[in-house]
Amino acid sequence: MVKRLPFSSIRPYIFPDTLQSLSKLRHKFPYFVSRKTDELSHIVECLDPKNKQCQGVFIDGAPGIGKTILATEAANKLRNDNRDVHVAYIDCKDIKSFESFAGTVIEQICRSPAVDDPAAEIKKRLAASKNVFYILFLDNFECFLEENNNQQENQPSTATASCREGVLSFIGEIARCPANLKFLVTSSERVPFLPMLAMKGIHLNPFDKEESSKLLEKVRSGEKISDEKSEELCEICSGIPLVLHTLMSS
Repeated sequence: MVKRLPFSSIRPYIFPDTLQSLSKLRHKFPYFVSRKTDELSHIVECLDPKNKQCQGVFIDGAPGIGKTILATEAANKLRNDNRDVHVAYIDCKDIKSFESFAGTVIEQICRSPAVDDPAAEIKKRLAASKNVFYILFLDNFECFLEENNNQQENQPSTATASCREGVLSFIGEIARCPANLKFLVTSSERVPFLPMLAMKGIHLNPFDKEESSKLLEKVRSGEKISDEKSEELCEICSGIPLVLHTLMSS
């Protein structure tokens, strides 16, 4: 005789496609230009679930150099190529407390985010993940490096320090848990993320003349830019993608 379980005790399998719809990850940028050094392929290779040697990627570089665009391109490629990959995106500039951090994460990995203890639920779900591979995308991580970076006008420094310490401590805890989890981090400052993790470090340099020219043509919808004009703009903008894009869009 087969024993039937009560309906209330049956937990339905959450299909990865459903989880992906919860992600706050941005769509691909229309003007993405891959560098000759092909960091995109390196990031995808490191974050591939089959790669057991690397636990994440830390991308650093000057503001406007294209860290977020590159990381977003890689994250979208990973989850589009593998339906079991789910990306939870956190813009660290928007995090004002540990509660807001935990809430942002739980909203993206749980269909019913209204739980009493989001941090505990995150650990529970990560530890129990068998069919889903998680990538925690921490954008603008430099906001957690300096006490005053995230501080509001009427917010005491102790609250900011508490937020930073709470988030960093929690990240360390989930990093040590046996789970299908990797980290994708962007920062304008080169610092050790979590020393105990085998993280791949990638430093982004400004575009060279050829890369700048490709970006200019994409922004101008394929319009050919003369070599002289391209070189002039590249020199003026120092090869910074954001500055090039802003100048050509204006």
